[in-house]
Amino acid sequence: MIKINKISSFIHATDYAGVFGFEHKFTSGLNVICGDNSSGKSTILSCIYYCLGMEQLLGGNRVNILDKCLWNSFQYSGREYSVAHSKAVLEIENSQGYIAKIERVIKDRLNSSTKSLKVTISNEKEVEEKTLFVHSNGDHHHEDGFYNWLKHFSEINIPEIINSDNKIEKTLYLQNIFSSSLIEQTKGWSDFFAQMPVFGIKNSRRKVVEFLLKLESLENDLRKDELINKANRYKEDWKALYKLYTDFISLYNLELNGIQSEFKANITKSAINKSDILLNTDADLVPIDAKLNALKKELVILKAANAEVLNSKLNEEQANSINELKTLTRQSQKLKKQKVSEEYKCLDYKKSQLKIENEIARIEGVIKIGNKVNDFSKVSQCPVCDTSLKLEQRKNLNEERIDYKTSIVFLRSQRDLYSCYLKNSKVLIGKFENASYYYDEKISEQRQLLAEVHKDLYSGLNISRASLAKEISIQNEISLYERCLQRFEEFKCKAKFIVGEMEYIRELHKDLNLSSDRDNAEISKFLKNYKALLNNFEYSSNKNETIIIEKEAPSNLLPCIRMKVYGGKDDIQPIRLSSSASDFIRSEWAFYLSLATFSSIHPGFIIFDEPGQHAMKKTSIKKLLNHSSKLIERQVIVAISKDIKITDKQGSYNIEEILSDLDTSKYTLLDIDPENNHKCVRPIIS
Repeated sequence: MIKINKISSFIHATDYAGVFGFEHKFTSGLNVICGDNSSGKSTILSCIYYCLGMEQLLGGNRVNILDKCLWNSFQYSGREYSVAHSKAVLEIENSQGYIAKIERVIKDRLNSSTKSLKVTISNEKEVEEKTLFVHSNGDHHHEDGFYNWLKHFSEINIPEIINSDNKIEKTLYLQNIFSSSLIEQTKGWSDFFAQMPVFGIKNSRRKVVEFLLKLESLENDLRKDELINKANRYKEDWKALYKLYTDFISLYNLELNGIQSEFKANITKSAINKSDILLNTDADLVPIDAKLNALKKELVILKAANAEVLNSKLNEEQANSINELKTLTRQSQKLKKQKVSEEYKCLDYKKSQLKIENEIARIEGVIKIGNKVNDFSKVSQCPVCDTSLKLEQRKNLNEERIDYKTSIVFLRSQRDLYSCYLKNSKVLIGKFENASYYYDEKISEQRQLLAEVHKDLYSGLNISRASLAKEISIQNEISLYERCLQRFEEFKCKAKFIVGEMEYIRELHKDLNLSSDRDNAEISKFLKNYKALLNNFEYSSNKNETIIIEKEAPSNLLPCIRMKVYGGKDDIQPIRLSSSASDFIRSEWAFYLSLATFSSIHPGFIIFDEPGQHAMKKTSIKKLLNHSSKLIERQVIVAISKDIKITDKQGSYNIEEILSDLDTSKYTLLDIDPENNHKCVRPIIS
């Protein structure tokens, strides 16, 4: 929560030694800015927007959305001046007593970036200066991002979720929240949150109201999004698990049956238990269980029939087996060394990638805020190649020799290179694992063969080499398929875990309480206050009992009118379509003031620029100011024309009449042009 203490502008004109501009101080409670039409009330307010980084709520994020007197030219005492340099300075205070002075360039002689802000934070004990950046990538989360700082200073904790890439994702932005506080003159009164940027956020207006009223439905919606993202991650895990196992069994001409590569909502643990592995023969697909049974029967018959004379070539076969075993062992060891080497490389590259990410973030911050390295003797390592720098090398460094943009392009290319390598390396390590498993199987077979040959050489058994080889081959094939089945059980266990997690996510999704009693009670209290303010502000377009605010569409927590349809379903329309132009303005007063009253996490202030739109009755304006003057712990700034007559059925009136019934101690009046002679810009330093 923040309070606006002061807004200033400083304008240096061409061929003029002094300084033009303005300075206006605000107090807690109600502040009324008055002046002639086009005297500069909106110009003053726009500088508040600009210093808060909220110019998007004015219709853009460039300086040309500000009045041209701040960045192009202006007139004073019959002479036109061209702007050479200008800036706006805003002083705000938070609930902890810290005061921040935000200084932002509007026009610079050197065409410097307007996306850099100087912020000075102070309290009774200390003063701290920061240079922050805005309207650039990272301004909401980078340590030097302005919105990141403003979020913490104003104590607005915006909820975040973990997306499907396991990264933090924002659900709202400060601009969304501040749209409940800043209502500008041109388009701000055309609809609720009319100037709020959407940022691709679904139901953004509803989410702002949910956030400000601290409704559980927002947390539930965010929880739902998190569950969706978590489910997407499990789907990716399913794909990876399927591919890893099918790649392995494909080495042995086996196929997975009953399970698909894509996770489907209808898959169950029972379906996984029923799945099996098929052997792809030349003729048909045979279940591996049936193949195993056939092999075991064949092995029993073969062992019983092996009674022939031992072949004389066994000694030669033994030598061949030993050589084959040595070859396979060398290849296996080489493969495992390559795998370990690849894994160590991945660790090194991940460390390098992290360093590069940090360096990119640092340099991006330097570029955005325009900071320079003040003491090169403290730079111990090259930011690009990470090479240690000797003291003599550091002394020879200078700012002109540093090309930040070239460095960041190089660093990004290095980061992308590491990302590509790590991605490919993950696949390569998986292939190493499968190939290593294959060689282990072959080594096991060869050792078994060697053991059988050795036993035959010294046992005196009369077994033929052909029968022995066939027997060993069948035994190895049985062992292979049994190991495949063992890994299949491991695969099924992991697959069932994913299915279980997905079932749990679906249950959590069902159990989200989107219509909690507490939410309904809060909305009911909010609606009651809103209706009371409508009555107070003399709203008359619809009966009180027809006005609703509901979580569900079409209301989406915005005021609507429920109209009875004889013999049919009730018709619900936005209050804007069912109210007169002036009554809809009244409904906006009531809505924004109710939000400010009920929300404990509101920005803390409201700015109404020319709230007396569409021939508003004098009594309604007076009631608005009277109510605003009574708000506790909220600041209201209202800009109203001083001399332009607004005609209603009761006649014309001016600012003096509007304020006539208010206790002067209940508000602060800022007359920006007491002489009715000049606009807001005037000499402040001669």
